[in-house]
Amino acid sequence: PPHTTTQNFSPPSHTTTQNRSPPSHTTNMPGGIRGGRWSPDEHELFLKGLRKHARDWKAVNKFVPSRSLAQIRSHAQNYFKRITHPTS
Repeated sequence: PPHTTTQNFSPPSHTTTQNRSPPSHTTNMPGGIRGGRWSPDEHELFLKGLRKHARDWKAVNKFVPSRSLAQIRSHAQNYFKRITHPTS
């Protein structure tokens, strides 16, 4: 007959969510600045700031405190590129 054992199976500890490092797209930098992909909430805050302050990036940056001024400018450049040249 086939050999069967009854054991409690638990996955290795390195696979549990408690021990896993956060994904690289949520890396936090000093000063509470996030790195990586923008969340939908951050993008909405960016758009609100953009509507209110146009291209005054320091003023827009106050709407998205989780991003640096350089990140705001880079996101704006990519945003304008996407809306000017949408992909099909």
